[in-house]
Amino acid sequence: RDEEVTPAHPLAELLGAVAMDEVVPMSSISLSNLEKDDINELLSDALSISPRFTRPLAGALYSKTRGNPMFVTQLLMSLSEDGSLSYSARGRRWQWDIQAIRAKSVADNAVDLIVSMMKTHGDDVQRMLRTAALLGWTFDISILQRLLAPTSSTTVVANLIDIAVEGGLFVKNGSSLHFAHDAIWQGAFSLTPISQREQSHLDLGRRLLSTISTDDDLGTCLSVIVGQYNKGASLVTNRDEALRLAGLNLKAGEKAFAATSFRQASIYLLQASVLLQPNAWDTHYDLCLRIFTTCGEVQLTQGNSDGALLSAAQVLNHGRVLEDRLRSHHTIILANLGRDISAEVEHYNAAIQHGLAVLAELGETFPVDIDQGVVNKEREKVISIVSQRSVDAILQKRIMDDPIKKAALRFLVIVVRMSYSKNQNLMLVSVMRMVEITMTSGLTPDASFAFASLSFVLYGSGSHPLSDFCSRVALALLQKFDLEHSQCVAFSLFFFVLPYKQPLQSCVDSLRRGYNDGMSVGDVEWALLCLRGAASISLFATERGKTLQEVEKELQRNMETLNAFRRSTFVSEISYAVAALRNLMADTLDDSPDDPTILPEPSQPLHFVVLRMKVCCQMWLTYLFRKYDEAAEIAQGYPDVEASNPFAPAASVINEQFYLGLLACAMQRREGSTKDDTSKWRNLAAGVITKFSSWLNDGSAWNFEHKLDLLVAEQAYSDGNLVLAAATYEKAVACSAKTSYINEEALCCERAGLFHEERGDADTAKTYYETAILLYHRWGAKSKVADLKALLKNVG
Repeated sequence: RDEEVTPAHPLAELLGAVAMDEVVPMSSISLSNLEKDDINELLSDALSISPRFTRPLAGALYSKTRGNPMFVTQLLMSLSEDGSLSYSARGRRWQWDIQAIRAKSVADNAVDLIVSMMKTHGDDVQRMLRTAALLGWTFDISILQRLLAPTSSTTVVANLIDIAVEGGLFVKNGSSLHFAHDAIWQGAFSLTPISQREQSHLDLGRRLLSTISTDDDLGTCLSVIVGQYNKGASLVTNRDEALRLAGLNLKAGEKAFAATSFRQASIYLLQASVLLQPNAWDTHYDLCLRIFTTCGEVQLTQGNSDGALLSAAQVLNHGRVLEDRLRSHHTIILANLGRDISAEVEHYNAAIQHGLAVLAELGETFPVDIDQGVVNKEREKVISIVSQRSVDAILQKRIMDDPIKKAALRFLVIVVRMSYSKNQNLMLVSVMRMVEITMTSGLTPDASFAFASLSFVLYGSGSHPLSDFCSRVALALLQKFDLEHSQCVAFSLFFFVLPYKQPLQSCVDSLRRGYNDGMSVGDVEWALLCLRGAASISLFATERGKTLQEVEKELQRNMETLNAFRRSTFVSEISYAVAALRNLMADTLDDSPDDPTILPEPSQPLHFVVLRMKVCCQMWLTYLFRKYDEAAEIAQGYPDVEASNPFAPAASVINEQFYLGLLACAMQRREGSTKDDTSKWRNLAAGVITKFSSWLNDGSAWNFEHKLDLLVAEQAYSDGNLVLAAATYEKAVACSAKTSYINEEALCCERAGLFHEERGDADTAKTYYETAILLYHRWGAKSKVADLKALLKNVG
């Protein structure tokens, strides 16, 4: 019902998300109360009597229920029970006392009516209804039988259940029951006075616990026992009982955590921590260790960094040995990351230092200052080890059994993640250390991330064949350990390496899966990185059939998720992508007040991740709208942006280089350019073409062939080789049409149109322009449609 499903209700949020996707058509149907004629039709059908005879009865029912379907049904049952409505065997028809019905005193609402009806049942039925209502709207039959067993036999309980089912109070569904309507449940619940409810819940918890004889038995009833006990926990005064209840909450929390029911796990574990006595660490060390360790990890899954820190701090303060503290050390590092590293630099640095301190305790130390010499030495050592092995040889290495080395790998994963944006020499040495430990001490699931990270490091430094080898090892290790997906491996490979090797759109889908898998198992940090990666790639690699509007909606949802977890750096990064998309979707021309090439100016210095996205989007838009001089100014600062992060995501590098190369080709044809300027731009274009040739030879033709063709065509045009230019433009258009890069197919047509217009071939130029307009329209780029329509008007 509308009044029960608020905008914050999970159902409302789900329906909103489905509606935003616009994939499944949705219609809203409002079900109002019954009208008098509706009730009359219902009565006529149910009683098999002509509508003209049932009309007075319908009027009486309507006046007392105002057409509420539930109320009408319950009132009819009540009239049948008190004889006001009955079947006449002599007359062979239903009959009723209309005067008695009109005079009948009816409760003001369905709940009161149902309660009055329930009170007409015997004590056994009422006791069963009270017990069932305390269990909740739905419950297991065996649980109800356990609770009623002390005073009623199984057969008697079964008969009572049958009475309730036949009376329309319960609905049976296999081995469980649920109340036929929430108003019935509310009515049954109200049979227990408010002042007695807390004690009643506690009694049910105690009674159910007393029936448990085995661990399997406990597992079956655990959530019900703990749920009932917790509702009366404030009445538990016995210290031993409180500790036992804390242990039960721990078991329930661990079970829920393993089943990825993180919110419920959090409730159980927080309740367990509240039940502990002040000196519990001294008297029940193992219980406290498990409660606070797991509670901290669960709080992370809920985005509650402060809560995670509080729980983990308990373990660090009381943990007796390093092994007992390791999981909480890990929690504290991730919690500091979760406190928004972009805005709280001290939290970020604290996380790095904490990770290094734990690694030192585990025997893995690093120099205070890691210079390039150290990096080169570590790199050469690892490459010499890895390059002498085959994929199969690595897979056949023994499984690591050293718990200290396993723990070290786990912390190195986090150090690699943290040092990427602050200390890349530390990141490089950490990656090398992970691979070295794997090769010397054996394989673990974290070994997949080690080789995935080494793959993107090697690719960034130009060692493409060895990078490809490491990516194959990483994927093979996932299979070896039966890891259907690993969010940290997904991020490393599908964001940094595999975009060179396979279609970008498939990388987006893999990163989305990495996000979903990560969130499902509570690995929030890597899940959010995958979400950020998917958003970043989808900006330039529109998936087949998608429009800019759909991409923009997805990015907005991604921003909302990242903002909920306080990842402001990634939110700012994606916000520039969203701004660029909105500029393209705006129905404007570049001479209007709303210039589609202008992006918001920051109020403070940007993190290099955000700056790179802004520069990339700005260069993209200014080139698309042929503002070459503005694009050239932006390109002048690109080397500094590039140098700030030599291990940039593959999709960013590919698109930055693509538009940089196209700009360099266009700038060679600018009137008034000096010979030196032309030579500079020509050299830049030649360097980009060389890169794309290498990427095409080593990687994905889907990603690179049409881009390289367009670059070659533009450079041939600048060189005056018009025959080659015309043929290669045509090839670029044909090649891009085979892929789903609708935006780049439109660009190829647009650039071919410009070439032919400037060469005086108006008819061919018009054909290309019209095709580009159609493609931009399908993509949803209204401002580009308007831009090209203006060009088309001026074509001879």
